[in-house]
Amino acid sequence: MEIRAYEITAERHLKPLNTELIDDSWDADKVCRWIDVSNINSEEIENLLDRLNIDVPSRVREAIRHAQERPLVIPLEKVLFVSMPVFVRAGVSAYLSTLCAATTIITIQHSPEPLLEEVAERCQSDRHLPEANPVAVLCHVMDAGLKRIVPLLLELRANIASFTEDLSLKSEPDTAQEFLELKNRINTIEMIFEDQTYCLSEIAEHQSDTLKLENVYKLIEALRSDLQMGFATIGRMKDRVRDLYQHHLQATEETTNKRLKVLTILSAIYLPATLIAGIYGMNFEHIPIVGIENGYLIVMLIMAVVVVGQLWYFYLRGWFK
Repeated sequence: MEIRAYEITAERHLKPLNTELIDDSWDADKVCRWIDVSNINSEEIENLLDRLNIDVPSRVREAIRHAQERPLVIPLEKVLFVSMPVFVRAGVSAYLSTLCAATTIITIQHSPEPLLEEVAERCQSDRHLPEANPVAVLCHVMDAGLKRIVPLLLELRANIASFTEDLSLKSEPDTAQEFLELKNRINTIEMIFEDQTYCLSEIAEHQSDTLKLENVYKLIEALRSDLQMGFATIGRMKDRVRDLYQHHLQATEETTNKRLKVLTILSAIYLPATLIAGIYGMNFEHIPIVGIENGYLIVMLIMAVVVVGQLWYFYLRGWFK
């Protein structure tokens, strides 16, 4: 188990604390603290909660013990449990479990993520938290996660622009695979925004005198506004990829139609010649021209005239354009 603890000072900075001093007095002295744990198992989580003497109901303890793969909010009077995706790891949304009490917030990383350590380091010196409140820490982590997603959006937009330029040069299998990759990346970010919006809505609707959520309503609204802008950006990207896909289908269909047109013309050109060859290939004794000395040349000449005539006819009708 890796554990880090910080005190939220009056100046809204973070001050590192000795984790060996964690006990039930932390919940009684009214000093706000942030405890960040990673690589922790169920037994260690239970021991930590017992050391802090935080009254955590059984269903919240059950949710804390397991890594969540869907958004979950359990709002109670004295504690607030939130599980939501706050970052993307290897193309997959990674969930963070958070337990907020009156003066303590515990972030639980079932798999380590550098984002939280970076947030803590920045808040120790050059930056400060928006409020000296446990839920404000959660909002600040969410804000940092959204800022981490912005470069992914810019990269995705650049990939779509590049893909648009050389779409005509791609072979069909590679093109289909790239379409699928773009859609998956867009869907991953969109699901993160959806899950975060749901969690923020649940938090905003929760009423608790103990947690004093009214102090962070402005932060929640600011995050929801950022998420709406994110949804708008994702929506434009989805429309762009959809338009590209429709264009690709139309271009592919047009290419196929041109090929079929060429094959149809060739079939029409050689059909009379094939018919003539079939007739003169019959095993009958009395077939016109067969007995003539230059019969072969005459038949070949007839075939050539028919083919040239058809080519000229198709050319005049504009079939080769």
